[in-house]
Amino acid sequence: MYINIHNYVSDLDEFYGNTYDIAKKGDKEKLVAFYGQPDQKVMDAFCEFGYRFIDLDIDLKSPDCEIVPEVYCHIIKDIINNAFHFREQIYLTLCTSGMDKCDQGRNVRDILAMEKFDLIDATNFLRDPFRPALISTANAPLKERVSRIMELCYNPLSEKEIYYYKQNQCKPRLNFHGVPPEDISLLDVFPDETHIQGWTKLVELGVPARIDMEWNMDNNAPTVFYTQNFCNKELMGQYLANKHKGLHVDGHGKISSSVMAKLEAFIKMRCRRKEYEIL
Repeated sequence: MYINIHNYVSDLDEFYGNTYDIAKKGDKEKLVAFYGQPDQKVMDAFCEFGYRFIDLDIDLKSPDCEIVPEVYCHIIKDIINNAFHFREQIYLTLCTSGMDKCDQGRNVRDILAMEKFDLIDATNFLRDPFRPALISTANAPLKERVSRIMELCYNPLSEKEIYYYKQNQCKPRLNFHGVPPEDISLLDVFPDETHIQGWTKLVELGVPARIDMEWNMDNNAPTVFYTQNFCNKELMGQYLANKHKGLHVDGHGKISSSVMAKLEAFIKMRCRRKEYEIL
C-alpha cells in the first residue's frame, strides 16, 4: 500500500476518501507512525478510529539499523532507526516529504517504500493557519511547550489547556527559533518567558510548509536559532542569527558541554529581566 498525496493535488477529495477507507479497515491494534506534521485531515481520520500514534522524529533509543550514514542529521537517523525497530508494531507510516519537512523527508519515504513499508505520503500543503499560537507565546517551561506542540496533530488542546495558555501569555525575554532538538534537554536552560519562532511555531499554527513565515520574527528579543547538524535549515539559522545579532546553535546527537556553555553564556548576557515588545 502506498498512497501519495502529490498524485491527487487536482482531487484531494479522492485522496482523503481513500485515506479514510484505509483508516476504517486497518489494524487498530497496531500503531500509526509518522514523521514531521502530516496533513491534519489524514491524522484526524486515524484519530477517529482510535489508532495510537508513534512519532518517529523522537529519540526512542532504537538500535542503529546502519542505513543512515554516521555523520548525518540525527533526526533523520532517528526516523529510520525507529521505523525499523518498531516495524512489527506499526500498521502504516504517514510521511511528509515536501516543504513542510525537508528534502530528506523524501529520501526517508523512498527508502521505506523500497523496504516494503506500508506508507501514505501525507505531506502538509496547508497555507492558512487553523490554530492560534497560544503555546508559543506562553510563560511556561520551554521543553514542555515544544513537546506539547509536537503532539497537537493527534492530541489537540483540551479546554483546560486552552484556558491555561490564554491566562499565561507573556511578552518575550528570549526567542527560540528552529526545530525541536534531538537532545531535548537543551531547552531546559531557556527562561519560561521564551517565545517560540520558526518551524516549531508553524507546527502550532498548523502550516509547517509556510517557509516564508519561517524567515520572519514577530518581536525584537534576543534569539537562539537552533538547527540540527547537516540539516538544510542550517543556512537559514546562520543567516538569521547574523541578521538579528542572535546565536546560531547547531546540535548533533547529545549536546556537548561546549555548545551548552556557549548557549548559557548567551542567555546570561542577553536575557535580562527586560520584556520585549511584539513588532
